[in-house]
Amino acid sequence: MHRSFLLLAMVACGTAGDDTDTGTLTPVGVTPANLDTVCAADSLLPHFALPDPVDFLALRRVSDMGAPAQEELATEGTACASATDVSACESTLADTWPTSSGWGYCGEGCSDSGLVWTRGDEVGLADSADEVRALFGTIDAPAEVLMLLAAEGYLSTDCASMRELENGGYQLEAVWLVSDCEWTEETRLVEVSASGAVTIVEVLDLTTDGACA
Repeated sequence: MHRSFLLLAMVACGTAGDDTDTGTLTPVGVTPANLDTVCAADSLLPHFALPDPVDFLALRRVSDMGAPAQEELATEGTACASATDVSACESTLADTWPTSSGWGYCGEGCSDSGLVWTRGDEVGLADSADEVRALFGTIDAPAEVLMLLAAEGYLSTDCASMRELENGGYQLEAVWLVSDCEWTEETRLVEVSASGAVTIVEVLDLTTDGACA
């Protein structure tokens, strides 16, 4: 079962960040990083290029597979920092968790993942691939490519294999779960366009280890 969370583990080790030295708040989603920085990062959340930056961004997961029912895997920014009604914003945020809308996995139990954010008084949730595309707008940062593939259901990605294409898209290797009994994984070369469309360019490998989830 643990293999279904390889990509989430890669993207989910960040902690909240704000500019406490100067007392000013730094919006989340305005500092995209280059590929080397993203591949070495503990968390993808600081490295998005959002069309509308947010005050706070979190990767959350709800699971009934033995882990805590609700997990906040990574956060960035300050929740409800620019809200006019901070109490109402914080209350809504506390109740906003992913549901079964497409970004998840089921085997011996199920999990659902999603990105949650605050922007002023708004509290938002993107817990499907289409909602992640809407949050990102144009896919124009390596971290967005990796997160979108996680939302699409890919088990893991080879970050170092990513290259930017002349058409503005990205190409990289990613692993797809074909079957969880017997456990069968397909390594694919995929292309992610600037609009967020994911295309299989080539199937590179197919492996089966005999395990059954």
